[in-house]
Amino acid sequence: MDPVIAPSAQLYALTASRFDKALEGLTDDDARKRLTDDSNPVIWIVGHMTTTRCNLLAMLGRPVEHPWGDQFGRGSKVGDGTEFPPLADLVIKWREADEALKQRLEELTGEELSAAAPRDFPIEDKTLRGAINFLAFHDVYHFGQMALLKKCLGQGSLVG
Repeated sequence: MDPVIAPSAQLYALTASRFDKALEGLTDDDARKRLTDDSNPVIWIVGHMTTTRCNLLAMLGRPVEHPWGDQFGRGSKVGDGTEFPPLADLVIKWREADEALKQRLEELTGEELSAAAPRDFPIEDKTLRGAINFLAFHDVYHFGQMALLKKCLGQGSLVG
């Protein structure tokens, strides 16, 4: 594995290893609850993280299709949560994307990683290498939100 993306691969693996624990005890109703009118529910975060992994895989030449379009995109409307698919459907797609991402990160060549990223991310490295590293940060950021929401919903701590 490319040494520059190896720490990011570890972060993806870490969030994946704690993913089920983050959702443990949450019902679909719990996952749709918003703490405030401006906050995202757990189900949106799961959909967003899953969609992001699918989109990253597409950038890396191994697309994993998902049926949600931009439903979980940045800035998308979050209503009462009834418009979202069941949490179990999102988790199935998450697992598929996670497995594909693990495999693809191992296979990537230096030449592939040095190619320009198809999107502009807010970091200096505009290559696929940079995109992978930025999206690892993005993954952990949203995972932290899930951990906070789980605690606020009375479902205990994710770590410790």
